[in-house]
Amino acid sequence: MELTGLAGGFYKVSEWMMRIVYVNFLWIFFTLIGCVILGIMPATIAMFTLIRRWYRKEEFPTFQTYWQVYKREFITGNKFGIIFGIALYLLYFNLQYLSTISGNYHTIMLFGFSLASLIFIIFLLYFFPVYVHFELSFRQYFRQTLMLGLINFHMVVVMVIVLTILYFLFMSVPGLAPFFTIGLPAFFIMAMAQLSFKYMEKKNRKSHEKISVSNA
Repeated sequence: MELTGLAGGFYKVSEWMMRIVYVNFLWIFFTLIGCVILGIMPATIAMFTLIRRWYRKEEFPTFQTYWQVYKREFITGNKFGIIFGIALYLLYFNLQYLSTISGNYHTIMLFGFSLASLIFIIFLLYFFPVYVHFELSFRQYFRQTLMLGLINFHMVVVMVIVLTILYFLFMSVPGLAPFFTIGLPAFFIMAMAQLSFKYMEKKNRKSHEKISVSNA
């Protein structure tokens, strides 16, 4: 029998909290299995895959599914990880370089650094939801991620604000970190990305309807 009212709401909240905690520990465990550096990307892809399926109200074996996705995406995930790692290193290098220059050149370099940092943040926030939602070629994932992030830039702003709040919350209450520090932000990011996907699908559907009407 399905619970309703206050009891039903409490049960749903408890269920989602347990999912967040569980997937948080799965991410830590599988990241360590990959010696951290090689484990981060496939573990994160597997985590977002589970979260997406939960949002779609699918029934599946959690641990088995996580392990299957982790194995399947280990190579491809780390290919993307290398690209993200290089981008992060270049941003860090340019940040250090900015401290050594001044004048107009500093202003120009600062603008370029800020723009590159913004693009990198968009990729970080939207890449994993896009990767687990669409089946695209290696290059298309980058284009699709950037396009969605720019079209839904207001979502990016909301994500950054909420993630900043969560960061200070975890810093203020360190005891929450082992249970929620990865899973909770991932659930939030996926929820916002799902809204972006629905908006895009709705917009595409309207465009197709207009084309059909004009051709009638």
